[in-house]
Amino acid sequence: MATTYELTKDLLEKHEINSLIHVGGHQGEEIDFYNLYNLDKVIYFEPIKAFSDIISKKIESKNLNNFEVHNIALGSKNTEKEIFVADGDSSDSSSLLKPRPSDITFSNKETVKVKTFKSLAIKDIDLAIIDTQGYELEVLKGFEEELKNLKYLVVEFNAFEGYIGQVVFSDLDKYLIKNSYTRIKTIRKINQEKYNDVNYGDAVYVNNKLIKKSKVSYHKFFNQLLDSKFYLAILAVLDFPFNKKQVKKILKRTINTSKNKFPRLLSVYYKLRFLLKATYLKEPRAHLFWILKRGDNTSYKKFNLNTSSIFFDVGGFEGDYTQQILDEYDCTSYIFEPHPVYFQKLQKRFENNNKVKIFNYGLGGKSANVFLTDEDEGSKITDNKTGINIEIRDIVEVIKEQGIQKIDLLKLNIEGSEYELLEKLIESDEIKKIDKMKIQFHTNIAHHDLRRKKIRENLQSTHKEIWSYYFVWERWDAIK
Repeated sequence: MATTYELTKDLLEKHEINSLIHVGGHQGEEIDFYNLYNLDKVIYFEPIKAFSDIISKKIESKNLNNFEVHNIALGSKNTEKEIFVADGDSSDSSSLLKPRPSDITFSNKETVKVKTFKSLAIKDIDLAIIDTQGYELEVLKGFEEELKNLKYLVVEFNAFEGYIGQVVFSDLDKYLIKNSYTRIKTIRKINQEKYNDVNYGDAVYVNNKLIKKSKVSYHKFFNQLLDSKFYLAILAVLDFPFNKKQVKKILKRTINTSKNKFPRLLSVYYKLRFLLKATYLKEPRAHLFWILKRGDNTSYKKFNLNTSSIFFDVGGFEGDYTQQILDEYDCTSYIFEPHPVYFQKLQKRFENNNKVKIFNYGLGGKSANVFLTDEDEGSKITDNKTGINIEIRDIVEVIKEQGIQKIDLLKLNIEGSEYELLEKLIESDEIKKIDKMKIQFHTNIAHHDLRRKKIRENLQSTHKEIWSYYFVWERWDAIK
């Protein structure tokens, strides 16, 4: 669930964690996320054979030598048990415990091996993530004294028995406190009809060896407040769907009906909203600084190019940026635009300029035929097959095909595809052929913040950051 990702991300970024196990791996949805942190060891445990095979194939296809998967369940003793396999999109609700009646169906059962963690003799694990649909306490019991060697735990919990014999949160919490762990963070969701006894979520526990006794006492007191029925009642009100979804829906409807009636008033509203967001959100604040700096009107004038320079405009759209570069430097320009409508506009705009070469495909980390949304300058690759069919070419292959030894300026604005493209340039060492880069990173990609962070770290070995406006634009120049 999303909260597990949030809590794990926070731990990996703020603490010294070099290895982890993920118990209840499902289909390994987190593999790419874990891989961003260069961990020494990542071990998945997934008892359902079909899901374990999926994880194994993902690990093999990505050549992740620090990852492994065990096709077993973890429990409190070595045995065999039947697992109830949930159907369809709810397959992550599969459990070793018999499910109670609900809208989730369980058509199949599978006999699986169950092992204690201690019996596997796996050492040097810093973090355990446990998501086993009610079987969490049995998993923890199987660690025995090895539990003392972990640093952190991220555990899914329920305050009710969704499965017969499922451990409830209070009992899970008591067990971990007894074994010298302290709960330091709790993310909770509430059942709106029964807020006082039906809630679920994820919790982070830390080994008491890693924190001071005063912190243990503080968290104990704070957790008593979090677990109180009074707090749960407040949380239920704050979490009530009307507060979020309904209000947003009403605001959206009001704005849409006001577009034609009060255009100037609506413009003022958007500007005020943008300024307000800039006071507490990093991205809008960076955008505001970019505007105040008149970045769109001045940044292109400082690249120190000449008539012999080569410029790559990846995501050319209507060619405005290329025109700025041509007016300033009159250099050879390569424009890559996969959208057929904008490709035609580019052809018409630069038909009399023999220094401009236009290509009707996009650049990326690998060659493929994909679908593109039709959203003007915000068009992006999509899994929706109703989109526009386009071609993406591997940037390394294109550089080789065009016989280019040096790109003096690479501009990237490709709605999320910049991550794969830059990762490919870095991996292939072709990044050394790029003298200057102007990059716009986007937030429409999973783990965008982590992928950007890793790319920036890797760029530092070949390039130097000149300036950066968080998720707006940033410039990198080759280290001379």
